[in-house]
Amino acid sequence: SDGTLGGGRFDVVPIGQLNNVGDTVSYDFVATNDREIKEASAAIDWALDFADLYFISSYAHIEDTLLSDGDFRANPGFIQLNRSIIESYTQEFRLTSSGTHRLNWIVGGFHQKRDKRFTFSFLDAEPDGSVPPFVAGDQQDDFTSSKAYALYGHVGYDITDAIELSAALRYDRDKRTFATALDLARDDERAWTQLQPKVSLSYTVFDGLMTYVGYSKGFRTGGFNETFFSIQPGAYEKEVSDSYELGFKASVFDHRMTINGSVYHIDLKNAQFGVFDANTFAIGNINLRDVSNNGFAIEITAKPTTGLTLTSSVS
Repeated sequence: SDGTLGGGRFDVVPIGQLNNVGDTVSYDFVATNDREIKEASAAIDWALDFADLYFISSYAHIEDTLLSDGDFRANPGFIQLNRSIIESYTQEFRLTSSGTHRLNWIVGGFHQKRDKRFTFSFLDAEPDGSVPPFVAGDQQDDFTSSKAYALYGHVGYDITDAIELSAALRYDRDKRTFATALDLARDDERAWTQLQPKVSLSYTVFDGLMTYVGYSKGFRTGGFNETFFSIQPGAYEKEVSDSYELGFKASVFDHRMTINGSVYHIDLKNAQFGVFDANTFAIGNINLRDVSNNGFAIEITAKPTTGLTLTSSVS
């Protein structure tokens, strides 16, 4: 995809004057963003005697180049170049029990290899605003690679016709490396792992109303910030969550309306938070040690007539 973007300007504005900031933008170079995406995938779905086997393999190659005004002034100054190249290979298999039994199960695995090169450079702008030849050496050149895999399993058991107990377990490992060609040379390597259990119990009160309670542990892998990100240099840690949920699912009016509701509590350790570094114009992640989140959600879907669906939600 190709796009033409506007410019931008960064100013320090006192909090008391936020409502008095003008909307005039200064720039002498109209930004352009060129993106090329190549993707391919193949899948196998095989019905065995005792289970269904599903396997998918995919490849993606993405190149993104952004040229924009670098000094945010109307007079010629310098242009900033952001270029990223991402290549990834992904494979996943899943084996699901077939038939209708009191006991059902799923086992599977996931693997991904991903490489990224990110280049940032300032170019001297020509008097007419054209783009000069690329200036080598005046740049940030970061190389990031990751090798991730996961193994998971899920078991569901109908204790009675109205009560179902389900449990799941997943193991993730993500190994990442980071290197840069700058004088501030970095060559980092880290691996993040996490075991994630999940358990839930559901009870069908009557046809059209089901209640449930559940607990799960979540995981978001860590990573490396860009070279010039000064707020939390180097690596940011993995984020781990513990979630507790109580809810219901109801169907009324001859199944023409469904109402789902839940309340939840989430505890996060090393929560990842994206931050813009105004000193270096870099964007990165920082970790917040302890974060708690309490909330509720209600979703209503109605089908008053054939071909018409209305949805509403609040959280």
